[in-house]
Parts: sequence; C-alpha cells; structure tokens
Amino acid sequence: MDRPPSDPSEEAVLHYRCKVRSVVAPFEVEVPAWETDGHLPRSLFQTLGAEGLFRERWSAGARGGLRLAHALVQELAIVNFGAALAVSIHMELFIHALRLSRESELSALLDSALAGDCVGCFAATERTGGSDLGSLTCRAQAAPKGVRIVGSKCYVTNAGTATHALIVCQENPGRVGVQLVVSDLSGEGVMIDRYIPTTGVRSADTAELRFDQYVPGSNLLCTGNRALRTTFALLDFERLAAASALLAIARHAFTLSRAYLRARHQFGQRLMDHQALRHRLADRWVAIQSVDSHYQRVTDLAASGHVASGQIAGLKLSAAAMAQSTVDEAIQFFGARGYTEDFPLARMARDVRLTRIGGGTDEMMREIISRGLDRPDARGEELLAAYEGPAPGRPLPEGLQSA
Repeated sequence: MDRPPSDPSEEAVLHYRCKVRSVVAPFEVEVPAWETDGHLPRSLFQTLGAEGLFRERWSAGARGGLRLAHALVQELAIVNFGAALAVSIHMELFIHALRLSRESELSALLDSALAGDCVGCFAATERTGGSDLGSLTCRAQAAPKGVRIVGSKCYVTNAGTATHALIVCQENPGRVGVQLVVSDLSGEGVMIDRYIPTTGVRSADTAELRFDQYVPGSNLLCTGNRALRTTFALLDFERLAAASALLAIARHAFTLSRAYLRARHQFGQRLMDHQALRHRLADRWVAIQSVDSHYQRVTDLAASGHVASGQIAGLKLSAAAMAQSTVDEAIQFFGARGYTEDFPLARMARDVRLTRIGGGTDEMMREIISRGLDRPDARGEELLAAYEGPAPGRPLPEGLQSA
C-alpha cells in the first residue's frame, strides 16, 4: 500500500466534511425516488467527482486519506445508506484497485473513475461461493484477444448504475487462488440476468450478472498470491468504511432518540423523565462511545500501516451489532411513528441489517478474528501451567511469586 505524503489535519478533515455536506444536500430530496426506482443516479458520482472529492480523498494516499474517505461515507450514510455503500465500493475498492494496477493502459480509466464519469462495482459472490474462494467458478482465461471472462456473479451492488466491475475470478478450480479483472459492463458479452429484490438498501440495486466477454490483457490486474493479498486488503478498506458508516447511522438514530425523549410528554412527564427510558438511552450512549473508541484506534492503526485484518473484522462485527440494536431501540422509543415509512428509522433498520452479511458475514468476521487468536502464547501457557500446579522446584511466573 502506498504511503501518504502527509496525513490531513483535523481542520482539513472538517473542511472536507463540510464540503461533502454542501455537495450532498441537494440530493436529499431525491432519496425517496432512489428507493422507489431501485437505482442510484450516475449524476451523484459525477457530482462528487466534479467537486474533486474522490481526488482529494486519494491525494493523501490509501492510508493517509482514510479520514477523508470516512467523512464522505458518513455524510452520505445519514442521507441514504445505499448511496454510502455504493460510493464506498467505487472509492475504496474500485479506484483503490486501479491505483494498485501496474498497467499504464488503465490510467485513463482511473482518471475517469476519480472524475466520477465511470462508476465501479465489485463482483465476488456466486451461487456456488462467496467467502469460500475455492468454490468460485467464474474464470478469466487467456485468449488471442486478451482475456476472456466466463461465468456469473450474483448479489452485485449497484450493477445497474455502474459502468465497470472489479471481478474476483477463480485461478485454479478447487483451490484458493484468485484473479482480479476489470470488466466494461457496457461491452459485448455482459448481461444483467435480473435485479434481485432485497429487504433493504433498495436505492442501490442488487443484480445477477453473466459474462462471456473479451477484455484487453491489461484488464487482468493480478493473479495468484498477489491477487489474493490485494483482495483481502481491498476488503479491509471497505470494512473500515462500512464501520464508519454504521457509526454515523447509530449516532443519527441516537440524536433523534434523545431529542424525542426530551420533547415528548406522556402521563404529564417528558419521556426522558421515565427512568426505564433514560436508562436505555444511556445504554445506547455507552455502546456508541465504546464502538467509537474502537473505531478511532483501529483507524489510527490502519493509517499508520500497523493494523491486522482481525482488528478490522472485530470493528465491523461490533459496529454492525451496535448500529442494529441502536436503530431498533430508536424505533421502540418513537413507537408507532418510528415504524412508519414516512420516518427514516424503518429504512435505516432495513439498511443496517445488510452489514452483518455484506462485506463478509458475521461468521466470517469471527473466523478471521479466531485465526489470529489461535497462536502460541508463551505467557498464557506459563500462567496456565502455574495455576494447574508447578512442578516441584519450578519457580512461579513473575507476578505470581507472592500468590
């Protein structure tokens, strides 16, 4: 991963966030139409690109620009989570992959993506496999014209708006080896088989794609171990962005809840004056602060290049659970109003549920975490042996001599 020339200051991040708010604000009136139509407008990406928001995020490098990336995703998330998800995929996966490419032929495509004129999506999951990379069947085969992409992908977010897709293909059937290849979705040999109705994130369509397409050899970004490492690294950046969006959603739901409990009266008292309600609100505040602290620490580690995938997986796991419970509690605070479609909480509840599946399921996050835990621990083994009873003549570990 490239090192940033310098990390943006807090003032620069705040300035960037304010700029995002002003750019996104005019789109808020369009959100109901996005949800109804099931597609995001390409003009959203073009406007973000024209205002230089993608370029500014990447001018500080992959790690140095994390705070800017998260500011953009967070401001979008409280307007529409589907938009935040699609933009983060374009910015943190697609643009990121193009920047890592060694192919000069893709420089024009990268410039177009930074400008928001081309829009990228990410195609990994198949009906035979998602997290199980060894079960993928889509292939990128060498051909006289370059590379032939053959296979299908499902549950591809924002495929209807996207112009290009970053595809994870299988390198060797039955083995965990992948290829990363870029497809022009407007090219011959690509078909959207269908759009799949989903419970939430309705503004960003979910599609099933079929490929029998020839692309230039330069579109094959990498193969083998490099492709596997790159895929995992890209997913780490996407999971960090997802955690930041979840935190923003939870804060938004909490802000609404606190204002409502202070303003609403029942039985001659504010709802805030009922102990059961204000204590539950306090629990939500503690949960948000805990995840926020976790997020700040992991993001700082990621910005310095000293973060493990298990730490990012743990953050996504905790953020998804916290956001879901916070939005659910907010609906309970608001009662019938919170459950209606003319109030944002119902949509938020549907949208955040996806994050326990997309970008790696809760179960996969726990698997990534547990792999890091299953390592030799000399201190732990020494303590265990001491508590089970040291052998005669063997001294107790340091710190236990007086026990």
